[in-house]
Amino acid sequence: MPSTHFDNLLVRDATAMDVTGLTRLKQPEAVHRDRLRDAQSQSFRYVVLEHCGDVIGFACLVFMRPQAWSDAHDISHLPQLVDVQIAPALRGQGYGAYFIKALEQMARSSAGELFLAVDPLSNARAFAFYQRLGYEPLQANPYMKHWEFVDSGGNLHSGDDWTVDMVKSL
Repeated sequence: MPSTHFDNLLVRDATAMDVTGLTRLKQPEAVHRDRLRDAQSQSFRYVVLEHCGDVIGFACLVFMRPQAWSDAHDISHLPQLVDVQIAPALRGQGYGAYFIKALEQMARSSAGELFLAVDPLSNARAFAFYQRLGYEPLQANPYMKHWEFVDSGGNLHSGDDWTVDMVKSL
């Protein structure tokens, strides 16, 4: 049987041993450590995509938002994929689709649908990608969403993003 570039992929929960690889994909380190802490609960999974021992992607699979998040008490649009990342050099090669399908399988055991939010204006490529994977927009037009949190290093992270919520039946 011919080999494919997916033969050496592994989707698994992140561990403290992954922090260096996670930080290479996205700064700062404290956010990854906070997510590992949040993943100690049953309601949050921090998942990595590994290729030949290297972390090439990550995502949060959120069943209940962590208390540190500004929208912690919002129970709508759950479970939700948050901050799906694939190494920039590997985008457009099928790794993202492979990863999303694995995350959908993880969510399927406890939910009939999966949500995500994307900025269709500044991230049109991701918006089109999610639509190709079967995610449907819940709004005809994007809305402005403010978010913020303080990481364990004491750094404030905040922003205002144009957002479209999307859903897919599992």
